[in-house]
Amino acid sequence: MEKRRGKNVEKKVQRDNLMNCNKPVDKTKSKEEVFKKAFEDICKGLDRFGPKEILNLMVIHSHRDEVVHQLLIRFPTVVALGDFLHTLPTRKVNKRTLKRL
Repeated sequence: MEKRRGKNVEKKVQRDNLMNCNKPVDKTKSKEEVFKKAFEDICKGLDRFGPKEILNLMVIHSHRDEVVHQLLIRFPTVVALGDFLHTLPTRKVNKRTLKRL
């Protein structure tokens, strides 16, 4: 009975663990995957906190982290492109048009 209860508790802990996500722990990501995720995160951060705060954070941490250093190189282009695209009008697209694209 104790063994069965221990296994049930262990399964519940694994199921409730947010870090588990049913992925193998030892899976390594390629440099492209890491950079793509970091690039998406910087774009979200720019929208949320603004370029000044993101630039300050990147400058502080760029000497320790290679990914942040590479993002810092692209930072002016991303900000300039975002400022340019912000001035363009937005267009609503329905599902049919989206499928054609």
